[in-house]
Amino acid sequence: MDFSNDAVGLAAWLPPGLSADGAAVLLAASLLGGLVRGFTGFGFAMVFMPLASVVLGAVKALGLIWFIDLPFALPIAARGQARGVGRDPAAARGGDAVPARRHLATDLA
Repeated sequence: MDFSNDAVGLAAWLPPGLSADGAAVLLAASLLGGLVRGFTGFGFAMVFMPLASVVLGAVKALGLIWFIDLPFALPIAARGQARGVGRDPAAARGGDAVPARRHLATDLA
């Protein structure tokens, strides 16, 4: 294999419209956001979203943060389902709020 032109080879792996500089900013934002989250337990989005929005735009950055956070959020949701709200299905799907929403939608309109 010839590695003499690595920059072109790496650019081939990037999505269309994303430059190598943009990918570097996304990588740095992910690492910095992960560092903040590791120390505090929250704050990844506060670091990642502004930087990623500059590179990708807000909508794509939001989709990317969901994709990045999914492997970490699913185990937390599974533990919460087993311990808490999952025992009451009406509360889990927001069933307690339905009469209040119906009242607001019909009586106040």
